[in-house]
Order: sequence, then C-alpha cells, then structure tokens
Amino acid sequence: MIKLLKNTILATAFLAVSGAYAAPILEVSSDGRLTGASGVEVGGALYDVAFKDGTCAGLFSGCDQAADFQFKSKTEGEAASLALENQVFVDGLAGLFDSAPRATLGCENLEHCAIYTPFAKPQSAGIVTVSKFTNEATGQNFPDRTETVNLDITGTTAGTTASVWAVWTPHASLPATSVPEPGTLSALAIGAFALLRTRRQRSRGARV
Repeated sequence: MIKLLKNTILATAFLAVSGAYAAPILEVSSDGRLTGASGVEVGGALYDVAFKDGTCAGLFSGCDQAADFQFKSKTEGEAASLALENQVFVDGLAGLFDSAPRATLGCENLEHCAIYTPFAKPQSAGIVTVSKFTNEATGQNFPDRTETVNLDITGTTAGTTASVWAVWTPHASLPATSVPEPGTLSALAIGAFALLRTRRQRSRGARV
C-alpha cells in the first residue's frame, strides 16, 4: 500500500514536470519538403497544421470573418507561431527544417521563410492581420522571430520564394490527456500524503 502511494506521488510529480503531450509528427513529402505537422500543442490543445500557397481569401473561406480563423486574437496567433518555432521548425532525423528554410513547402529562399497564421480582421476592408513567423537559415544575422503584420486578403504566396500560409485545424486523433492544474496537483499530493500518514499511524497502533 505504501509503495503504491509513493508511486502515485511520483507519477503526479512527473506529469506536472513533463506535461501530457507527445511531440508532433512532422509531415514530409517524398522529396523531403516539410508540408505540415500533426499534433502541435498550442495553448493546451492539439492542432494539425498544413503549409499551403495561395491567398488568404482562397484558403480561409473568404478571410473576412473572425469565424474563418482557428485563432481569434494576437495572443493566440503568437502562441501558434511560437509552437511552429519550438515544435515544427526543428532539425532532426526527418530533415533540417530549422537550419534550411528552403526545406519547407512553398519556400525556395536560401535565407528565410515567412509563415503566416491569420487571426483577426482589422477595420480596413480587404486587410487581414496575421502572426508572421520568420524562420532564418543558420548563420544569418537575424534570429527566428515572430511579429504581427497586415496583409491583403487577395495577395498570394504562390510564385513567391519566401512565404507560405499555415492552415490550422483541430487535431484529428483522440484528445490528449489534459494536464492537471497546479491546484489539482497539490490536492492530489496532500491527499496521498494524508493516506500514507494514516496508514503508518494504524500500523504503529497495531504494534502496541
């Protein structure tokens, strides 16, 4: 019983430190180009992302209503861009997707690639606000960065060499196990210790 309680406490602490989400699965074409990823964590939820060329109007149902976008605020858009930087544009066995921007579908530029995540329609008609993540090649003078910019909804990335749209959708597989809030973790730990203490007290009483 005591061993079980100790294991429960250790497992609870492990969840608090490590989180409950696995690394996303990178989608790579037959010629080695990064086309997207599955199971990217953004704000505690999982999403799939695909990199596509075209216009915002064509890729996002007109790109003129808040409902057209997966993310609805600057904070959410920036979180999506940060997830791209930390989880998707990484160097690994699948490819050098951080070091070599041209390894991303839609980007041929040797130095950088901009990935647009739209999140809000501003006041001006025909203009969309996006979170722009720029992946810089290794050795460049500028680090990878995220900024907010306004773009024409009919402007296309097709034919350009250094930009592409990120089309986000909820992750298609089973929901990930949620991570307990800090307060919940504390309650679990306190409860486990209380049970352990009661068990010890009963054991001592039985020896008297």
